[in-house]
Amino acid sequence: MATTVQSPATVELFYSYAHSDESLCEELQKHLTALKRSGLISDWYDRKIEPGSEWGAQIHEAMERASIILLLISADFLASKYIFEVELPFALGRHQSGRAKVIPVLLRPVEWRDLPFAKLQVLPSEARPVTLWPNRDEAFSDIAGRLRELLYSERLQEALPPKLPVPVRPVTQERVLDAAIASSVVIDEPTDLVTMVRTTESGGLKAILKIDRAYSPTSEDVQSKTFELDFPSDVSGKILPATLELALESPSFDPPRQQKKIRVPPAGDSDVSVFMLTPKRAGTLRLNLQVRSTDVEIGSRALVTESVPAAAARPILSK
Repeated sequence: MATTVQSPATVELFYSYAHSDESLCEELQKHLTALKRSGLISDWYDRKIEPGSEWGAQIHEAMERASIILLLISADFLASKYIFEVELPFALGRHQSGRAKVIPVLLRPVEWRDLPFAKLQVLPSEARPVTLWPNRDEAFSDIAGRLRELLYSERLQEALPPKLPVPVRPVTQERVLDAAIASSVVIDEPTDLVTMVRTTESGGLKAILKIDRAYSPTSEDVQSKTFELDFPSDVSGKILPATLELALESPSFDPPRQQKKIRVPPAGDSDVSVFMLTPKRAGTLRLNLQVRSTDVEIGSRALVTESVPAAAARPILSK
């Protein structure tokens, strides 16, 4: 008797957006055409409501069916009373219960980081709003590619046989967070904050900056902080790499917040990770760099630099 292979179900996607952003929403839909034609998704937004239908009920039913809810973030999205009081709480409730995945998509620049969805991973890459990309097609393509990765990953997990629980045996080692920003920076000019996680016996960032002068800080600017890091291990006891998040708070710079993922090998240093920053005012500026593991802070380092106007940074040449 032949075995019937069942095709994976198509995932329904819902767009929560402000009508003033309709043109951007439609552009995103066009870039998701390949996902629709390959059967990965079907999508719905309120322009599909039939004339004479009760629009509130139609939206509610569509959000109930959706496995992915895209929040298309802009100032108009945040200013919409209906979105903020009806659609957003309903979407986040489904996300928290595991019945849907909510993904914020940054369309236009707006301050959003203290809002209820701020803890969710946003698109496009590097949390750069679509309208700030030099080429908007690249931004929408980035979103479509990330969604495709998510959908294939979920299909793969569904196809795999259930795994038996394996006891996690973390191995704790001491590590050092190195971070450096130039002692003096220029207002409105980009600068680097260079970071890495190293072993206690490594020369780390100091050794690298003595050789590599591509960065604005020097080896004398390096500040370090020791912390304890738990590495996972497999059933044989082999220590595996740890994945950490570096979270930078820089309120006097643009951008004021950034995050990066780094991979720390069990017997060596991480790669160098660089944050690009632009100081927005003069004076003594403070930054705080946190190391997080599974959303828990395990180490941090405070940094200070002096921001000066361009005229003060460059000597005036006389004839």
